[in-house]
Amino acid sequence: MNRKGQVPTILLLVMALVLVISALSIFVSFGGNFDSRSSEISNILANADFYQRYLISESEIAIKEVASEKLYLNEEDLKMRFREIMKKKDFGIFELRHYFDKMEKGEFSFKKEGDKYRFEINNVSVYSESGANRYERNFGFEIEVDADGKVNFNEHLPKDL
Repeated sequence: MNRKGQVPTILLLVMALVLVISALSIFVSFGGNFDSRSSEISNILANADFYQRYLISESEIAIKEVASEKLYLNEEDLKMRFREIMKKKDFGIFELRHYFDKMEKGEFSFKKEGDKYRFEINNVSVYSESGANRYERNFGFEIEVDADGKVNFNEHLPKDL
């Protein structure tokens, strides 16, 4: 009798049994709960969206405030006045630090063109994080306010993309 094939067959059977047992233990230990992970990611995205909308709204309010003062200033003084107003709105929220750093450095455009005030900022970054998960959103936007208070808003991708 030829018994050379029995050892590999027994090893194959043992390996298959080990794989089946490990697969069954994985199935049993899996809780099937994707809800907590999904809600965590959803909260991260919602926070980043909120931060973006917050910055846009606060910028619009500041532009309207400068426009309502009806100051006759040159471009640099208008930027300075806008920066002063925005500095009051900086509450030290870490996720918004990039925007307010750009405000401090003057890395934005604020002009009066006729009876319109125009604000533009590029490559703004806001982020939200929870645990090891982090989501960063990069964007730019421009807001134009005319003498009647009518707002024209335009959002765009960062200039360096």
